Amino acid sequence: ILVLLLTFLIMIFSIKLVQFRSKNILVLSNTQSIESRTNLPLNTPDASDQHSRLNGAEAVHSSEVSWSQTECIQHMTKMNRNVEFLRTHHTSVSSLESASSPALYEANFIGSIIVPKFHLLMCTLPKNACSKLRMLLVRLKEEDTSNGIAKPRREDVISWRQRSQNATAHIQVRNLPVEQFTEVVTNPQWLKVAVVRNPYSRVLSGYLEKIKKGKLGLGRVNALSSFEEFVDELVKYKDRPLRINEHFRDQVYMCGFNAIHYDVIAKTETLQDDLRCIASAKNFSYAVNSGWSKGERDSDALLGIGTGHETNAGTKLNQYYTQELADKVYNRFEQDFIAFGYPRDFQL
Repeated sequence: ILVLLLTFLIMIFSIKLVQFRSKNILVLSNTQSIESRTNLPLNTPDASDQHSRLNGAEAVHSSEVSWSQTECIQHMTKMNRNVEFLRTHHTSVSSLESASSPALYEANFIGSIIVPKFHLLMCTLPKNACSKLRMLLVRLKEEDTSNGIAKPRREDVISWRQRSQNATAHIQVRNLPVEQFTEVVTNPQWLKVAVVRNPYSRVLSGYLEKIKKGKLGLGRVNALSSFEEFVDELVKYKDRPLRINEHFRDQVYMCGFNAIHYDVIAKTETLQDDLRCIASAKNFSYAVNSGWSKGERDSDALLGIGTGHETNAGTKLNQYYTQELADKVYNRFEQDFIAFGYPRDFQL
């Protein structure tokens, strides 16, 4: 009996060892693939030097953490954008990965993208101006400004726009090995930003752009369904938020808020000012303010261009909401309201 028991334990140990090695090989393969696409080793502390020459002069890099001293950044961090209660059950990335299925692990980090040469991590959530933000992140990753800032070529602008929604165009947090992810989230050189939105307008935007246009469904809800039917269907998923499409999912369950301490929580409602502040702190204002025009009638500024996803939901709230629907949305997405400082009050 002892011999059989010992043999069984050896077999179990061997299987676990093979699984462990296979997982490490897969992670290493993913990392090598990412680095080969970007030519930027993720753990290279001097990667930002490749972007340090602006307009033929050295950019100000006297302190890699000087962004934290920027006045507008300090103001943003003091505002009522409190996600502390989300970290009540704060966990490490490694424990999150080992305790969860791969699908659950990925779901927690949807939207989180890094740009190594700017030491920037930004969470770009669906329905939170993510199309424009991902265009910006592709440009920051790929544009060569070592010889100064020049107006981007039209073909480059078109490429950034088209490829911004392609996952392979970005370095996604959920693809990073635990060791490199830990380096990103603990190194003070990295500025970590999440962009959130008022749940009232986000829910309506999801309905108008995804449901009414027939791009997505939800349960029995389709393009012919009313906004009230859509909200009622959302309520059914309150206890299983990760089973719902990310366009309709609670924001607190994405971005990895339970594992990442974000330095700044920006808001779509104040994104123009917030993004200018972030860009100034990290020396990429040129990429926010100019270079996006494809023709004479196009805006040259990032936030002025159209993406085809705009719904102007913030101006249509009174057309779709009743007080009863507003109460349902608040109760359904209460954690989002509390975490990001959005008021419950809904004035019809």
